Amino acid sequence: MDADLSLANIHVLLGLQPHFNLSHVINGEKRLGEVMIEGPAGVKVIPASSGIAELAMLRERELEGLIHQFQGFLPEMDLILVDTAAGLADSVLSFVHAAREVLVVTTPEPTAYLDAYQMLKNIHLHEPSKKSTWWSTWHPLRKRRKKPAAYE
Repeated sequence: MDADLSLANIHVLLGLQPHFNLSHVINGEKRLGEVMIEGPAGVKVIPASSGIAELAMLRERELEGLIHQFQGFLPEMDLILVDTAAGLADSVLSFVHAAREVLVVTTPEPTAYLDAYQMLKNIHLHEPSKKSTWWSTWHPLRKRRKKPAAYE
């Protein structure tokens, strides 16, 4: 599920062109299952919207309704991966706190490490028993590319 509510990109990365997205669910036009589409290898994708700033500032009631619908899919799925926006906004933290486990993905920049640390610290402060970890997109033992993958 793409939970970056106002700057979605999972559909782009997977080469999908959804007709509906989470904005339709939040506005009451569709149910969560109606916006779900099939991606590569049969992976089910729930796309968010892009460029709708209001969705970054949802009210608590709207977030709770969305998470409630989301939790209804738990029995049907082997695994649900939620890609949130960066930062500690209410929408991000609502999804983080609704998750059973949290994986914070970061880049090797010092500021990104600090942001990841702050997220993990926030999780531990509010839910000390929640399983959480972090993963960097770069590792010193990994072979470095000469050109970014986008140029290959």
